[in-house]
Amino acid sequence: MNDKSSYLHIMSKAAEKASHGVIRDFGELEKLQSSQRGIKKFADKSRNRTVEIISEILSRSRPDVHIMQEGDQISEEEVWIIDPINGMINFSRGIPHFSISISLLENMNASAGIILDPLRGEYYRCEIGRGAFVNNKSRLRVSGTKIIDNALIATNLSPEHDASLVENGVILRKIASISLDMAYVAAGKYDACIINETNLYEIAAGILLIREAGGFVRCEKTESRKYNIFTASSNELMEKLLSLYNTM
Repeated sequence: MNDKSSYLHIMSKAAEKASHGVIRDFGELEKLQSSQRGIKKFADKSRNRTVEIISEILSRSRPDVHIMQEGDQISEEEVWIIDPINGMINFSRGIPHFSISISLLENMNASAGIILDPLRGEYYRCEIGRGAFVNNKSRLRVSGTKIIDNALIATNLSPEHDASLVENGVILRKIASISLDMAYVAAGKYDACIINETNLYEIAAGILLIREAGGFVRCEKTESRKYNIFTASSNELMEKLLSLYNTM
């Protein structure tokens, strides 16, 4: 197995190049006077172009590593997994909160990954056993919060489930980019996140990022072959969240 840092270099190069087009297209979307159908079509083209740019660089750099497409069954030992625009609704509606995420999976687990916030220039990276960092310098550490009262938590849950969390003292955030939610847990900005019915490509980099920053992750596969994921800055907070969630 090659040194993971070489994979991170490839991923960062691909994400950086793709980000220029994403930023340009986002600026165009803000000015676009069109129907919702026209806006969606433009946003979809931007997403597809981003996939093509990233895939071309990954394939040229490591042609032996398969690129996982949406709906693929993973059979190879090593695969790239791409989320070209995480927070697609935000992107298409001119809301400046979305990200590009790329991971290297080994036997279904991320061994290296990046999450790039192109508008803020925040580049989160991690590799297994070597920690998690932002912008190649600042090491990430979770907040370490142990109590649920006043814990800042991101969710995509139903209003009923969110209400139960709020009743127990949780402060909620719902800003619709799962990758950035998880990056913010790793950075200590959030204390936890609970995300239901999500896809592997949305969470692979974030899982490793949080673990390398000292956090805790519980991931459960659903009947629909998606994932429910619970992350927390401490084991104590994780246990309290799981206990509360199981009573909802």
